[in-house]
Amino acid sequence: MLFNQVTKEHILLGIKDYKEKGLPNGFGPSSTSNLVLENKEYHPKAVMAYLKFHAVGRKIKRYFEEGF
Repeated sequence: MLFNQVTKEHILLGIKDYKEKGLPNGFGPSSTSNLVLENKEYHPKAVMAYLKFHAVGRKIKRYFEEGF
């Protein structure tokens, strides 16, 4: 997925999904960093998985290697 396909709305939808659904299957807690928005922390890889679903219809699963 190219990041020029990602809009602010996709990111906000990804955060909304994460808040409502939590970690997708196969995801563990974030060990090194978090996405911070309005003083709240979110799992960056989970948000990415959700936003990819909204941006390009990609199935929600763990696509990332360790270290991102």
